[in-house]
Amino acid sequence: MVNDGSTDGTEKVIYSYQQRLEGSGIVFTYVFQKNKGVGGAVNTGLKAIKGEYFTWCDNDDFYDDQYAEKCVQYVHGHPECNILRYDGYILLEDNLTKPMRRFSDGNTEKYKRNLFDNAIFEKNFHFGCALLKTAAFDAVNPDREIYESREGQNWQLLLPMFYRYDADYIDEPLFYHVYRKNSVSNITAQQSVEKQFAQLDEYEKILNESLKGLNVDIERYRNLIAVKYIKKKFVLAFRGAGKLIKQAAYYFLRKTKIISLYKRIKR
Repeated sequence: MVNDGSTDGTEKVIYSYQQRLEGSGIVFTYVFQKNKGVGGAVNTGLKAIKGEYFTWCDNDDFYDDQYAEKCVQYVHGHPECNILRYDGYILLEDNLTKPMRRFSDGNTEKYKRNLFDNAIFEKNFHFGCALLKTAAFDAVNPDREIYESREGQNWQLLLPMFYRYDADYIDEPLFYHVYRKNSVSNITAQQSVEKQFAQLDEYEKILNESLKGLNVDIERYRNLIAVKYIKKKFVLAFRGAGKLIKQAAYYFLRKTKIISLYKRIKR
């Protein structure tokens, strides 16, 4: 258990489970640290992993009751598996009993095994949850160090694995993602746009940091990633009002030199 500097009584709740966990044969390890955000918490947790496999889920996800059992059954039957992925349900936060749809709906490449580009460009791909073989992860990241971002940990953990290993897939929903209506709201204020622009900038940085050390054409990928987020920023800007649209368009045309960038990539 990594307590990332919480001040709301989390520590008391964690210790309330200690006896129950240890009574079931589970090794209980508790670490408290100054708040670093989700990337920092995961980075700390990686150092404590001792199991043959490890998994994680985001704070808006939760596992199916049979998640662990079915994952363990699969990897024991497929000892060559280094990455295990599976389907999931999407739920609305005000109705957690009726799934809206499955993540795999409309995905024409759900059985694809090489997912490096799919993950970078979020095409026919969902992060959801994954199970990784610890030895395979140590082979690509022996220091168990990831870029500590407050915006997430998935690319940092998965991209080096996708670059070296194929992924296995279970076509069954084993986790649930809770969609919060207010998480992506209509943009009506400059402050909201700027905040989401900053988030996209951080996503771009996460990707570029995650490419370091991989034997890929870094410049080509950096350019493609830059275009990906320029497009997202334009979509975001055009949700706003007239003046904001003009300001955003001018800002990004000037800052990114988008025309010359497209020409370089095409060439």
